[in-house]
Amino acid sequence: QEIAAAAAAKGITVGVENHGTLLGRSAQIARIVALVDRPNFGVNLDFTNFRLVFGEDHVAATRALAPKVVHVHAKDLIFSSEPMPGEGWFEAPCGGYCKRAVGGEGEARWPEVFRILKDAGYDGTLSLEIADPADIKGSVVKGVANIRRTIAEIGAS
Repeated sequence: QEIAAAAAAKGITVGVENHGTLLGRSAQIARIVALVDRPNFGVNLDFTNFRLVFGEDHVAATRALAPKVVHVHAKDLIFSSEPMPGEGWFEAPCGGYCKRAVGGEGEARWPEVFRILKDAGYDGTLSLEIADPADIKGSVVKGVANIRRTIAEIGAS
């Protein structure tokens, strides 16, 4: 509450991100936002992290938190239960392995997530997370194109 109050005095909105095991579940994030209970305090939604860390359904988590979202991280992952599928894969905290994918080309259900956010009135920033550090430009170009396509598909602007 103190952080939110100090930020409000300067016109700043604070978002708590679902990141890692400390604050990774949607219920944990919802509880913190409810306890802080300030109009300038909400969720910095990194929807793919819900599955990555705890195996939580990212669409259901987004639906639960959408009214309080103040910022969105758009990224994508591919998951595998195979033993070390190959180069670029890493052990997922939820079990198995995962690999970064170009935004909109992995297993995250972007159209559903974006529609939920639109229906909740979210009109803020989508920060695209880079999939391939070896091809930053290609990841950005493809990811931005996929964001634009998805936004057009759901009738948002």
